[in-house]
Amino acid sequence: MLVSLLQDADEAVRRQAALALKAIGGPGVDQLVIRLVTATGAEQTKLLHTLASMDDGLVRTRSSAAAPVLVSLLNHADGAVRLQAASLLEKIGVYAVQPLVTRLTQSTGAEQAQLLQALVSMGETTVPILNQIMIDTRAPLASRLQALTLVESLGEKGADAYLALV
Repeated sequence: MLVSLLQDADEAVRRQAALALKAIGGPGVDQLVIRLVTATGAEQTKLLHTLASMDDGLVRTRSSAAAPVLVSLLNHADGAVRLQAASLLEKIGVYAVQPLVTRLTQSTGAEQAQLLQALVSMGETTVPILNQIMIDTRAPLASRLQALTLVESLGEKGADAYLALV
């Protein structure tokens, strides 16, 4: 019910619905995630905005089901949608890594670069995955170099993880 009010024509109603979902906590996030998986267009954008404004810990523990949808939104035509999807993936953290890697293996070019950047934004927990990409001789050279660059951007922790593999 509250999630459907995010589509109301009255901005005040939409704002109150978003605040109520935040106050509910976990069940509110669950409702948003379920709706996000099937939403499109403006509704999807509003749901993303509401989720992005919620508590990081709550989103992290309750939104892993939305990770594949969020990964696909990294290629949305609207830059704001891409940014919010990336922000939510970062909040979800480790639960988003596998969908990102799965999508990464199916992508090329600019999409692949975006996915790699999303992985590195999650921090050092993704270094083992990036290292796997770097040493995979079947991976395109550009992807391997991008992974190396991203590991290097993590600084000392990324370098230590890389050296441990070599």
